[in-house]
Amino acid sequence: MQQNKDKKFNTELKTFLKDNETPEDKLSEMTKLFQVKKSLSLFNEYKSKGYELSQLLTFLLLMPFYGAENIYVWVKSGIAPSNANSCKDAYYVSKNDERINWRLLLLIFAKRFRTLVNIRETLKKEGITAIIGDDSPIQKTGKKMENISLIHDHVTGNFIFGFKILVVGFWDGGSFIPLDFSIHREKGSQLENARKTYRVAEKRLQNINVKIAKACKVLKNKKERVLRHRSRVKENPTNTNIKFLETAIASEKKAASKVNELKKEFVLKDTKLKELKTELKKVEKRYPAYGLSRKERQQQYKKKRTIVSSGYIRNKEADASKIEIFIAMVLRALKNGFIPDYILTDSWFFCQDLLNTVEKMKKKGVRLLSMVKQDRRTYTLLPSGKNYNAHSLLKLYERNACYSRKLKAHYIKIPVLYGGVRVNLFFVRIGAKATWRLLITNDLNLAFLKMMEVYQIRWSIEVFFKECKQYLNLGGSHSSDFDGQIADATIAMLQHIMLTFFKRMNYQQSFGYLFKDISSEIIESTLAERLWEFFLEVIINICDILKIDIVEIYEEAMKNAEAMKLMKQLIYYKKDLKIAA
Repeated sequence: MQQNKDKKFNTELKTFLKDNETPEDKLSEMTKLFQVKKSLSLFNEYKSKGYELSQLLTFLLLMPFYGAENIYVWVKSGIAPSNANSCKDAYYVSKNDERINWRLLLLIFAKRFRTLVNIRETLKKEGITAIIGDDSPIQKTGKKMENISLIHDHVTGNFIFGFKILVVGFWDGGSFIPLDFSIHREKGSQLENARKTYRVAEKRLQNINVKIAKACKVLKNKKERVLRHRSRVKENPTNTNIKFLETAIASEKKAASKVNELKKEFVLKDTKLKELKTELKKVEKRYPAYGLSRKERQQQYKKKRTIVSSGYIRNKEADASKIEIFIAMVLRALKNGFIPDYILTDSWFFCQDLLNTVEKMKKKGVRLLSMVKQDRRTYTLLPSGKNYNAHSLLKLYERNACYSRKLKAHYIKIPVLYGGVRVNLFFVRIGAKATWRLLITNDLNLAFLKMMEVYQIRWSIEVFFKECKQYLNLGGSHSSDFDGQIADATIAMLQHIMLTFFKRMNYQQSFGYLFKDISSEIIESTLAERLWEFFLEVIINICDILKIDIVEIYEEAMKNAEAMKLMKQLIYYKKDLKIAA
């Protein structure tokens, strides 16, 4: 099977080469342009079994271009250097080295891509630039890999064992390149929700305990006050002293009543907490942490790392909040000079912290455009100042929806405040039977058509995931060591950056192995242009006919080979109709 694939790749690779060039010539040119040896020499101080890491990592980087999917195939193919078999173990050791800063290496290649594009006028692209973030599931077999867990695959709706890879990349108007990434595991929503409910109930019980202690202290003071007034009345039974005594007694009764109420509430909360504890044990048994039993978690690969190592940081990120990591990645990208016009995300990543972060960047010209969940969060309607959730706003303004003939879409623009930040909401419905989608932006001058044109750029990251998984083995690592998983993912992204540059340099040539599912007609236009064309002329019509949601079908099409094939058939059919006309 592998031999056939290699033959096919070698045949298609010829279209990438000039008549007088060999694959070695072209790959040599790639390594020189990207200064691979210089970049990798940063890690030569960490030698692996006597071999320089720059040499080992260079071979790992170039393996797929020779049709070798892994080190074993690379060594046995006969293409590898003569000493490859003897240093085979060194390849594995270098990938699992916790000291290597793979994040820095990816950033170096991304910067080099930007430099190579900027020094060539013909490669520069005019248009919207964007930082895009999204996550994607990576399925694995076996439960002994480090940090593996049961994760939710939003594409199929099923739970699978594997990781979630979060990628932040840059769209420069012509190409998408990855800038940073992190790999995460999921503890499990059922268990997390049950534990959260238990912690909240436990906290409330503790608060009631504190209130009871304070109320008992007040009651004690009230009783002492009653005793003092009784003594005064006994010594001097005037009307004034009697009145003070009666007031003190009434106050004591009120304090005693408050203590009794709190004690009753404590009993009820304590009973509820015991019930939740029993329920939590059931949930822990049915939905164990990370989808693994305690025994399975103990059998997982474990590795001690020094606190100062890059591997230690990446390992800690596996359990960190993806939203917090995403914001940190965006800030790192800006610090390194990747200044976009927009930051684009889907609804999962939108939150107040992200909006506040981007709002601080407005002086640099950075704005946010994101899909938003239509949940309980409230917005302050302007100019009335009243608070509404998304469903209430839609109900209030649905009759006033505008219509775009160009997109065959209804839309509603609503000026609001969200967390004190001035933003515009856009409710969008494309097609007669589609559901309303909600988008938010702090670019107050952004019109509807321009907004839709900008937001569709976000799907370039879906193309990136599809290409890297299908052709560059992203997520295909079998390493039990988490550092090895990070290494293989980084190498796939470095390869994608290099191929993206050469695709841009040789725009009329086919990169069959990487882009064989994309027609030459589509390759000749930029991704943004062809997505926009599909969006307008093909997908909208499909959605109108089938009465389904445009956003859902497009995201599915980007990830599904059969759907892409159908789309291409429709495009060719349309082309034939034009020729016939």
